[in-house]
Amino acid sequence: MTMKGESGPDWAVFWRLVTRSVVNPGWTVTLDLIEQPNGVYADTLHLPALKPRAIDVPGVRTVPVVVGLAADEIAETQADGTILVWLVLTWTSAAPHTEARWRKSGASTWERLDVSGRRARVLGVVPGATYEYGVCHLNVRRIASDWASGSRLIGGDLTPPEAPAGLALAPLHGGYSVKWAPPAAKDYALTEIYESETSVNDIASAGFLGDINGTAWLRLGLASEDARKVWVRHKDRSGNVGAAAAAQVTPLPSPSGGSTWHFGAAAPPANSLGADGDFYMVTGSAAAAGSIYQKQNGAWAFFVDIHGEDGSSIHGGTGAPGGALGKVGDWYFRQGNGYVYKKTGDTVWTFQRDVTGPRGARGSTGSRGPTGARGPKGAKG
Repeated sequence: MTMKGESGPDWAVFWRLVTRSVVNPGWTVTLDLIEQPNGVYADTLHLPALKPRAIDVPGVRTVPVVVGLAADEIAETQADGTILVWLVLTWTSAAPHTEARWRKSGASTWERLDVSGRRARVLGVVPGATYEYGVCHLNVRRIASDWASGSRLIGGDLTPPEAPAGLALAPLHGGYSVKWAPPAAKDYALTEIYESETSVNDIASAGFLGDINGTAWLRLGLASEDARKVWVRHKDRSGNVGAAAAAQVTPLPSPSGGSTWHFGAAAPPANSLGADGDFYMVTGSAAAAGSIYQKQNGAWAFFVDIHGEDGSSIHGGTGAPGGALGKVGDWYFRQGNGYVYKKTGDTVWTFQRDVTGPRGARGSTGSRGPTGARGPKGAKG
């Protein structure tokens, strides 16, 4: 600014420079520059009387405060069934500029986040991990407020799958089959099967039979009088377990000679093949591969399909599968011991389960053997 004295000969021109601290906006420094006649030094008579006054530089002294900071997680199921979890930060206050940051608990450095309006998000957080976050506002001169901060433990997807639909049990000789409709959940992982006495009303009291990624289960090895209650429930990739569905079944009488497995690439042959209680599996890569039949009352009856993934084949044989057989994703049934394998590597077959048929009835007691000859008389003592 420029100011002049009160009379002509005493006129003086001066400039006043006012600066304000960026770190502490309340502090100011004033510098006066005075023009005086040649040879006059420190002549305060030529200085006009100056009154200090506060100068408010817009946006410098006032710094917005972060208000309403909150953190939520959003879990999205992708097309392939995987779960993507986001940590989303929101706040209610507004400012010329906003910065946001995050780090996984225990990390030494912060990562910056892109801010959109009053929102920022961290992509791909890990369920079960804790994340720290912070948000600060800046005014027009880029002076920052204190960080508003917090932390959150990521829970991930908390929605369990629905209870199995279309649960159906069919009695077999010495066992039963279980079927259910394909699960609707995109993040479906597997189905758990439990079994109990019919009087049990809680799955927690039932015995675990196994799990499968599919829509059917085969249970063998039971006597005809062993009525059972079967429990089925789904589990997703986040570990959520859905409600169970249950039904009862009573197996048919076990075959007296035990069960034999037969294999072929076509539908079951004439009913002259096998005996009641025997099984027949369709092998190969045709659409019917994986279909299993059991012979009941002299005729072959379809009861379950354990078809693998699209493009896979089902093989059968009397020994363990060789590494060169089939391709990854194929299945192999070992006749004689009821072992089922799946090819999980170029030369690797991995055991999956045992579907051994029921043990045959105990044979009748043999006839008593003839009485042995009498031994010689011992020597006299």
